[in-house]
Amino acid sequence: MKKFNRYEKWLLETGLVLLTAKMKKEIAEAEEQGKNPIMTQGYVDMVAKETLDKLTELTLKNKL
Repeated sequence: MKKFNRYEKWLLETGLVLLTAKMKKEIAEAEEQGKNPIMTQGYVDMVAKETLDKLTELTLKNKL
């Protein structure tokens, strides 16, 4: 299986961070309106961390 290079990893990390922030904001807004969202902010953080860990494993290592 091919691995991601550092630039591809950076692109995916940046997108994940932006999406995570957006999702957490939407969850907070829903909670302020008295709604019960399906996901919590903690769950979003947990899934994002797991995804970043997988991304690190699928990225080429530095050849030093």
